[in-house]
Amino acid sequence: PVLAALVGRPRWSAFLACDGGVPVAAAALFASGDVAHLTMSATDPTHRRRGAHAALVAARLAAAQAAGCRRAFCETGEVVPG
Repeated sequence: PVLAALVGRPRWSAFLACDGGVPVAAAALFASGDVAHLTMSATDPTHRRRGAHAALVAARLAAAQAAGCRRAFCETGEVVPG
């Protein structure tokens, strides 16, 4: 739902990776000027290490380049208790 809310908003793009028509990963891109932020990516734990995240990174970088971005950045995190 968080990514779906970004669809159609200026400078935002939402991406979805599917396995046989089933959504397994999602991510967002925020592009402003010549800078892109690859953000909010998540993969279903049952589909990790199958290339969905890498495909979303590649798709977002391609979209950023097409939008005229010359720089891109992202963050990473780890789920921790609490």
